[in-house]
Amino acid sequence: MDIKEWENSFHGPSGVTRIHQIWSQIQSRSYLDNPLFYEYLCVCIFLAISEHVKISYNLKLNDDFEPKSVAPSGKPDIVVEFDNFFLVIEATLRPIDGKVDHFSHLKLIDSINNVMGLLVVPDIQKVDDQVWNTYKAYFNHDKDRKSTRLNSSHSQQSRMPSSA
Repeated sequence: MDIKEWENSFHGPSGVTRIHQIWSQIQSRSYLDNPLFYEYLCVCIFLAISEHVKISYNLKLNDDFEPKSVAPSGKPDIVVEFDNFFLVIEATLRPIDGKVDHFSHLKLIDSINNVMGLLVVPDIQKVDDQVWNTYKAYFNHDKDRKSTRLNSSHSQQSRMPSSA
């Protein structure tokens, strides 16, 4: 089997069954490295469900297409290219481990239009304030950048003070 055959093997009912088996093993903690298999699970899910133009993942696989290592720090776990946008996916079991760089690499691909980020965690209630504050800072930076761009391209109109 080659990589394309492996990727296509997740389509259909047998692929869904394999995905369910991986998830069950993660939940029962049967894997020695659950974060590695969680990232692998997310790759498998997006291979199965998305009608994409291209999918890239930085997870390393061994010769049997089993996960060998997670995506390196500073690189996205998964990037799914669709016709009109890119979806950058970060999968983590540890959203509260003090690392909030899940989307720091978005700045590297900021020049691409229509990029959306998706953080995949098994329990949203475990995401801490530090992670939320990082996202807010990123989106406020993006909003400020758009605001500056809009202000520089539109002429200023004088307004009467509201007290007038």
